[in-house]
Amino acid sequence: MTPPPSPSIRPKHWIEYAAARFLASLVASLPDHAALGLGRRLADFGFSVIRYRRSEAIRRILSVFAPAMDRSTATAIARESFRNLVLTLFEGMRVSRVDRAWIAQHIDDAGGFETVRAHCASDQGAVLAVPHMGSWELAGASCARVGIPLISISARFKNPLVDEWLRQQRTAAGFEMLTRGTDPLAAVPRLLKRGRCFAILPDVRHPRPALAIPFLGGTANIAPGMALFARLGNAPIFPCILTRLPGGRHRFRVGRPIFPNPEESRDEDLRRMTAAVMAIIEEAIRAQPGQWFWFNKRWILDPL
Repeated sequence: MTPPPSPSIRPKHWIEYAAARFLASLVASLPDHAALGLGRRLADFGFSVIRYRRSEAIRRILSVFAPAMDRSTATAIARESFRNLVLTLFEGMRVSRVDRAWIAQHIDDAGGFETVRAHCASDQGAVLAVPHMGSWELAGASCARVGIPLISISARFKNPLVDEWLRQQRTAAGFEMLTRGTDPLAAVPRLLKRGRCFAILPDVRHPRPALAIPFLGGTANIAPGMALFARLGNAPIFPCILTRLPGGRHRFRVGRPIFPNPEESRDEDLRRMTAAVMAIIEEAIRAQPGQWFWFNKRWILDPL
C-alpha cells in the first residue's frame, strides 16, 4: 500500500522510496542461494573497496581481544561481521518468504521457540533480548511466524514514505509496532501482563547516563528499559541468539530466563538483570566474534 501524500514528503523521499522498493523486490524475488550469493559479493565489495567503517571495526575488535589476537585475524572477523550485516539486511527484505516450513528447514532450534511460546501460553509475557548477532532481523521474524506474539518499539525514519513502508513490512511479519516517544513505558508492561513478548536489541550504548555494566573488558552504558519493562510487567527476560551456520542455515538458542526480584530495590534489580543478560551476550560474542555487529555507530564501549 502506498502511503498517502503529505506536505512533508519531498521529491527526494519519493526517489529513496522507489529505490528501496525496487531493491527489496529484486532481493525478495531471488532464490535463497542467489540472494545470499549477491549479498556476499556486495559485502565483500563494500569491505574491500568502499571500506565502510572498516578501520574502526578492526580497532574495536583489537581493543577487546588484543594482545592474544593479531591484526590479520581481527580483519577477518571484521570482514565476516560486515558480510553478516549485509546478509541481515537482505534477509530483512525477504521476511515475506519466512513461514513455518522455511523455519523448519533452515533454522536449527533446540526447543527455543517452544520454550518462549509455552511460557506465553500461560498468559505471562516475556522480554526477548535479541543482540546484534547473526541475523537479528530473522530472529524476530521467525519468533513471530511460529506464533510468539511480538511487540517492538521503533523510531521514526526521516523519510516518511520509507518509514510507513517498513512499518507495514514489520506488521505483516507479525510484529505489533510501537513508536518511540509515544509513552511505551505504560503500553509495554500492560501488554506483557497480557502474554505478549517485547523484543529489544540491548547491546547498544545509551546516549544518556544509564546503567554502567561490565562488558567485553570495559564498561558499557546500557539503557534500563529492558529490565524496567520486565520488572513493571512482572515478566522474565529471555536472551535469544540466532547465529549463522554454513549453507544458509541458522541456529536459534534461548538462554535461561532472568526474572525480576520484587524483594530487591528497583535500582539493584535493574542492574542485576541487565548485567546477567549482557554476560550471556558477551559469552556468545567471544565464542563467535564474527557474528556480532562491530560496525555500529553507537559503539557500546564509547564513553558518553
